[in-house]
Amino acid sequence: MDFLTRYKTEYKKIRLGSDYDGGYIIADGLTYDTFISCGIADDVTFENDFIRKYNVTECFAFDGTIEKLPTNSDKNITFVKKNISSKITDNTTNLSDYVCEKNNIFLKMDIETNEYQWLEVTSSEHMNKFIQIVIEIHFPFTYSETLFSKLSYSMSVEKKINLIKKINNTHYLIHLHPNSCCGTTRFHNIIVPNVLEFTFLRKDLCSNVSVDTSPIPNKLLDRPNRKNEHEIVFNY
Repeated sequence: MDFLTRYKTEYKKIRLGSDYDGGYIIADGLTYDTFISCGIADDVTFENDFIRKYNVTECFAFDGTIEKLPTNSDKNITFVKKNISSKITDNTTNLSDYVCEKNNIFLKMDIETNEYQWLEVTSSEHMNKFIQIVIEIHFPFTYSETLFSKLSYSMSVEKKINLIKKINNTHYLIHLHPNSCCGTTRFHNIIVPNVLEFTFLRKDLCSNVSVDTSPIPNKLLDRPNRKNEHEIVFNY
């Protein structure tokens, strides 16, 4: 469970996007050349807030499950009708062709278990292209052959956890929020959330780091994913 260790850094954390599902906590005070967003559906509140706050003029939004962006999307968002996968095809991408020429990318990813396929093929070199990563991790402690079978494929718990640990090699986990929509499960006699929202910050940008043992959720920043829903308390 050590991969869930959070860290405090010198950066203030802020919330952008929706007050509920679609809002995320990030470190403030950094500069980006590109914003890559994977998984849009009908919510661009985070994308719009991010672009306006950081004046990012290049944003790619990937989602093969929709035909077009919501009507309120910022003009700087370029829609790409592709899902994220381990391969580059007419309908999928592993992002390698989008990140190779960049070095200061913000990545947001909520792709219903396909995050594991992406992590399988993403190198440390490419991982270091991302200043910050906000990623929703789905059912890391559960094995199922049918879970999200239309989008992804079954994978052992051990492999899923090891793939998440790949991000720990290059980034500090600075925020963790249980997604209150999806309940909990028992793993090694510990009650753990089925879906977690992670925020990672690249290690080379941090000079003042310490372990964060503050309560989860954060009462000042976090919100339930659905209105009037109880938060999942994750007690270290």
